Amino acid sequence: MAGDVEAGREEGTVQRYHLVLAAFSFLLLTAAVITVYDHPMTGYELSVYQSTPLLFWIAIIFCQLTGILLFYKYYGTGTRLWGLGLFEILLSNFVLLTLYLYKGFIYIERTDSMSYVGYAKDIVLGGHFHGSNFYPIASILMAETGNITGQGMIMMSQIFPAIFFSAYTIGILCWSKAISPQPRFITSMMLASMPIFFAWFIPTLFNQTLCVLMLPLFFYILWRGGTGSPRFKLLAALMIVFFIVGHPMVAMAVLLFLGVMAVSERMTGKVPRTISVYIVLFGFVLLFGWIVYHALLVSDLRMIIEQLLGLTEGVSTFGNAAGQMSQMGILSTVQSVLVCIIDDLIFALLAFFGGFYILRRWRVHPMTTIYAMFIIGGAALIAIVFFTYAHNPFRLINLNYVMILTIPLVGYMLYFARYQGKKLKARVIAALIVFCLVSTVYTVYQDPNSLFPNGSVTRAEIAGTDFLVHERADDMSIFTIQTKPWRYTDLMYGAVYKRENPDINYNERPTTAHFNSFLTTNNTMGTAYLVISDYEYVAYTQTWSAVGKFTAEDFTALAYSGTAGHIYTNNEMNLFARE
Repeated sequence: MAGDVEAGREEGTVQRYHLVLAAFSFLLLTAAVITVYDHPMTGYELSVYQSTPLLFWIAIIFCQLTGILLFYKYYGTGTRLWGLGLFEILLSNFVLLTLYLYKGFIYIERTDSMSYVGYAKDIVLGGHFHGSNFYPIASILMAETGNITGQGMIMMSQIFPAIFFSAYTIGILCWSKAISPQPRFITSMMLASMPIFFAWFIPTLFNQTLCVLMLPLFFYILWRGGTGSPRFKLLAALMIVFFIVGHPMVAMAVLLFLGVMAVSERMTGKVPRTISVYIVLFGFVLLFGWIVYHALLVSDLRMIIEQLLGLTEGVSTFGNAAGQMSQMGILSTVQSVLVCIIDDLIFALLAFFGGFYILRRWRVHPMTTIYAMFIIGGAALIAIVFFTYAHNPFRLINLNYVMILTIPLVGYMLYFARYQGKKLKARVIAALIVFCLVSTVYTVYQDPNSLFPNGSVTRAEIAGTDFLVHERADDMSIFTIQTKPWRYTDLMYGAVYKRENPDINYNERPTTAHFNSFLTTNNTMGTAYLVISDYEYVAYTQTWSAVGKFTAEDFTALAYSGTAGHIYTNNEMNLFARE
C-alpha cells in the first residue's frame, strides 16, 4: 500500500514537471513568433532560415518534441496530458507552415501555385471554374471558404496548407486507432508521423499536396468501412470523388491502392473485407467520366489521356532530371535531391526491412495489406519516373505519396521492438525518427541548404509584372529566366485574364545563356522584353554559380549593353526592352 502511494506521488511529480515543460514550450513559441514579427521581411531574402531568428527554429523543434513526449508518455494511461501533447504538435506545425504570415511575405512558390490562386479568383469573380481547370477541388474550397470568412484568395492560399496538414496529423491518429487499438502501437505510429515529408511543397498551395495530405484520413475511412458501416462506405465514395476532382495522379494512386487491397484481402482470406469490388469499379468509372468530360471540352481525348499518364513521346521524368542538371549543375542537383530525400530513404529502408517481420505471418498479419501497397506503389512510382513524364523530378520526389505508407510500417517496427522489450533497437528507431523530424524542418521551405533560393514571391515582383502587363507593346515577345509574367497575371487578375490576353503566355520564351537570345533577337519581331528578378540574380550568381549560365557580369552588363533599354526597376524586379 505504501509503495503504491509513493509511486503515485512520483508519478504526480513527473506530471507536474511535464506540465511545466509544456508551459515553457508554449511561452518559447510565443516569444519566437513575436521576435519574427519584430523582424519582418524588407525585400527578397536568399534564405528564410538565415533571415529568421534562430529562436524560432529552436522553439518549433522544442515544441514538437515536447508534444510527442506528452503524447507518447500519456496516451492510454487515463490522463489527458496526451491531448495537450497533440495540441502542441498541431500548433507548432501550424506556426511553422504559416511563418510567412507574420514575417510579412507571400510564400506561394513561383509556378503552379500562383495559377491555382488565379483559378480560385475566377470562381469568385465568374461564379464557375473554367474547363482548363482540370482539377478544381482546391480552387472551389478556397473560393467558398474565402467567401464565408471574408478573406482574399492570397490569404486563403497561405493558410490552407497548414489546415490540411493539421487534418493529416489527425488522420494519422485515427488511422492508427483503426489499424490497432493498442496504445503502444498508436503512440509508435504517431511518433513515426512526426517528420514533415514532402519538403517545400507543404507550405505552398499545390492541389497534389492537399490530396496527398488527405490520404491518412481516407485510409482510416477504408479501415472503418471494413466494419460494415454504410456511413463509412459513403464517406469512402465521397473521398474518391475528392481525389479524382482534386488531382488525377493521386486519384490513379488511390485506385491502385484499392486494387492492391482487394487482391491482398482475397489472398489472405480477410473477413470482413475492407472494400468491395464495386467501390473500385466506381472509382475507375468516375475517373474515366472525368477524363471524357475534359476531352469533350478540348475535343482531344488522346491528348488528355497522354497528359494524364505522362506519355509524352521521347520524354520521361528521368530525362527531365537530366535537363534540370544543365540548369543547376550536376553536383548541385544531386546534393539538392539527397537533402530532400534523406528522410524518405531512412523511412523507406526501415519500412522495407520491417516487412520481413510481416511476411513471416503474412496470411494473418494486420500489416500485410499496407506492406503490399507500399511495395507495389513504390514499383509503380519507379515506373513513372523512368517511362513517363507525369511531373518534374522534384515534385515526384517531394510529393511521394508512397511515403504515407511508411508511417504505419515504421511505427510497427518501433511497436514490435517495444513489445519484445528490445530497448536499444527501439531507441535507435526513435532516434532516427527524431533525426528525420529535425531534417524535415529545415527542408520545409526552399533554401540554399537544399540548393534552391528562397521561393517566396515579393510585392515588388508583382508591381513589376503589373507594369509590364499594362505597358507592353502590341507586337512583342517576353524573354524570361525563371520568373514567368503569366503566372503573376494569374495571381493578380485570375486565370481568365491570361485567356483573354494570350500574348502574355504564347509570346514568352526562355533566354539562352548570358542573355544571348535576347541581345541578338531580330528587331523585326517587335519589342522584346527581358524580365529579371532578384530571385534569378541570387540563384545564378550564388546558389547555382558553378553552372556559369549567367554571371554577375552578365547582369551588370545589361544596363550598359547599348542594345537594350532599362525601362523599369524597383530594386527587386528589372525590365529591359529592345525595339
